[in-house]
Amino acid sequence: MFLGEFHTRIDKRRRLSIPPSFCDHLGDSVVITRGLDRCLLFCPRQAWEELFAGLGNEPIAQHNTRRIARVLFSSAQEARLDNDDRLTLPRSLCEYANIAGRVVIAGVNRYAEIWSEKEWQEEKLHHQELALIGETVEVKAKHQ
Repeated sequence: MFLGEFHTRIDKRRRLSIPPSFCDHLGDSVVITRGLDRCLLFCPRQAWEELFAGLGNEPIAQHNTRRIARVLFSSAQEARLDNDDRLTLPRSLCEYANIAGRVVIAGVNRYAEIWSEKEWQEEKLHHQELALIGETVEVKAKHQ
């Protein structure tokens, strides 16, 4: 399970140090692709197959299924951690997610995301909004 938020830097060769707790779960082969929220998604190959196997079972006539499959699969690449537990990110994916300099690696249960620090700060504002919505829903539920 991938948990936590880690702030780090990506170097000029697009290498990113992966937190030790994440390395324990990654195994030999990592799949990295575009995330759906202007970030990158990565996970062990086995988790990739489990997470997205269902997309292959959906009818290709469904427009949204095709679009999500295109985003995830067309940009996906297999990678391996180097001896220093770094992941080299493809240039095209770095450009997509505005990854350069300071970045955040966020655990999201069975996968992890890589965010530019700026995009992550904006995403965290949405987390606060969700917390307020959750409190509102909880208060309404208690009064019903």
